[in-house]
Amino acid sequence: MRTKAFILGIIGFFFILSGCIWGVFSSLQESHDEMQQKQDQVATYSSQFQEAAVAVQDRRIQYIKAVVEDLFHESVMEDYALWIKELNTYQSLVDQVIETAEPLKELCIGQEYPDNKTVTSCDTYVNNYETVMNYFVKDVEQFNNFIAGYLELYGNENTQVTLYTIDSNRYSYLDINDDGIFIGKD
Repeated sequence: MRTKAFILGIIGFFFILSGCIWGVFSSLQESHDEMQQKQDQVATYSSQFQEAAVAVQDRRIQYIKAVVEDLFHESVMEDYALWIKELNTYQSLVDQVIETAEPLKELCIGQEYPDNKTVTSCDTYVNNYETVMNYFVKDVEQFNNFIAGYLELYGNENTQVTLYTIDSNRYSYLDINDDGIFIGKD
């Protein structure tokens, strides 16, 4: 009778041990699957974000050629409408960057990944997002400083020339990862 109880005790112990081992491996597999899903999401969203960021960078080059290189007080009356059109186009592309960056903020900021490709994608997201936002805000500030100087010299009577306004809550200098560096601001 004792040997039967002993054998049943050993079998029970092995069942309990195998259940614990299965639970640990199941938990590890679940954690691995969750991490893989996040890494796949980073790859997908990063691709969309990169396309939008490249479009802004290309538009900024166009903006510089069409507006910045032609900022002279003598050309304000003639070219102001074109400048505003360029800024509106530039801003609409920045809006697309903001939209595509939103899911990456949750996936990248404060997260650690074992995969170097995912880490690189997140680092690229941070650098490009800060650059896009800070360049845009700086470009608008410089444009408005020029227009303010024009209005101070020539006044705003009989003219439709005004400062270009942006929502300072949506468009402001950005340090998304709080490292104290505002890429593109300086």
